[in-house]
Amino acid sequence: MLCAMALGSTAAAAGAHTYDPSTIGESAGLGQVNGQQATAATGGRSIADATKTITEGTRVSLSGAARNSVYACQAGNANAPGSSSTPWLKNGTFTFADKPTVDGKVYWQNARVRIYTTSGGKRVITANGQPRKTPTGVFPIATDSTAYQYDRNPGTVGSRTVKVTMPKTPTRLSKPRCLPPGVIGYLNNGTALFNALDARGDDAVAHEVLDLCQGHPAGELYHYHWPSLCVSRAGSTTAPSGVIGWALDGYPITGPRGAAGRLYENGDLDACHGTTSTLTVGGKKVRTYHYVGNYEYPYTLGCFRAAPATDSSQAGALPGGGGGGGGGGGQGGPPPRP
Repeated sequence: MLCAMALGSTAAAAGAHTYDPSTIGESAGLGQVNGQQATAATGGRSIADATKTITEGTRVSLSGAARNSVYACQAGNANAPGSSSTPWLKNGTFTFADKPTVDGKVYWQNARVRIYTTSGGKRVITANGQPRKTPTGVFPIATDSTAYQYDRNPGTVGSRTVKVTMPKTPTRLSKPRCLPPGVIGYLNNGTALFNALDARGDDAVAHEVLDLCQGHPAGELYHYHWPSLCVSRAGSTTAPSGVIGWALDGYPITGPRGAAGRLYENGDLDACHGTTSTLTVGGKKVRTYHYVGNYEYPYTLGCFRAAPATDSSQAGALPGGGGGGGGGGGQGGPPPRP
């Protein structure tokens, strides 16, 4: 796992300028599966291998769901603030080794999250918006850092009251729903999950400068745009991943591995970036639809399969009170996108 779980420390430590996915603890090699040398087909592909080169996502639809696309409720704003340049993007791909990260490693001792079910058939998430047992970088971004050359995010990791109530057993809709800007779910560490897009409508993972856990704040709302490697651990190369969070419509979000530990590829998933399989939920085996957090755009959700719950906790947390606004930038450069 990428994070060192040093709960007693909230001090910021100097961070590397680039993110190294090999630090999640997996071997970069493939290893053995059932006594034979592993291959991608047998499930032995490591997360470090899978994230070695990321292809920028470009497909966005305002009219309906489609595989490898985000079905967005509103168009991006081409004039929205964002990173000043993206030299790490070359021919539509990037490597983490070429992309700067926000310095620092801060643990939030007062972070809290609780996920439980009620006798009335509801699942409830309560939190304060800060990541539990997983670090963030130092925000606002330090003016003397490499990251500041490209992204002058003035946001902070704020605390707010989160309470979201969703159905324990969602009712699948005949037609998928679009994804709003802002929160589309929560991961198990209590951190908000946004869709794959920034305020301009670009692939946020490819364009934005993020911290060591691939997150950042919009205003005071810290969030991820994909399955953070601090939360979505690699898991067994011979077994499926577990639940890493919940979409606002009540369906679970799992890590990247399916049957026999094979990494899910987009071709295995539907237009909402999901599939149906048997998961362990609340200590019980349940066959259910779920979204998959993998390392191909749109990374987590492409649309909602059921009606989403309302998350009122994000109101006012973002600049302008909305889900798509960016903060004000530092002098001499553009501000960041959420």
